[in-house]
Amino acid sequence: MHRTLTAFLPGSLLLMSCATVGGLRSEPLDQGVARRFPVPFGSVMDVVPEAVVAAGLGLKESQCYSDSLCVVIGTKGLTVGSSGNMGSMARIVVEGSGEATVVRVLSRRRIGTQVAAKEDYSPEILSQIEVRLALEYP
Repeated sequence: MHRTLTAFLPGSLLLMSCATVGGLRSEPLDQGVARRFPVPFGSVMDVVPEAVVAAGLGLKESQCYSDSLCVVIGTKGLTVGSSGNMGSMARIVVEGSGEATVVRVLSRRRIGTQVAAKEDYSPEILSQIEVRLALEYP
């Protein structure tokens, strides 16, 4: 019995510190690193999926709640090898208002104690959006 409890305890602690896509999705929409782009909403949404992939994440889901509010989720799964990456994820909220659009990026490690997983994807995602928009709006 003692061995079972000892073997169970580390696993339960690990589960308590796991982030999920559902948990990330339910975070307040105003959370994350924000950047304002002086570009219409539709143009920003056109480049967000490419920016997520270019930042090293896979596109998990994209959902629009109105003509000016969409949420994109990008994830990176388990990497076997020396890095031991247990995965990361990012939620990108795109909110338009007239001729400007605000993008907010909120990143999470799947396992909070996993130091090999990338903690913040906001610099890469926001930079990739900026580069792609600069081609369209020089």
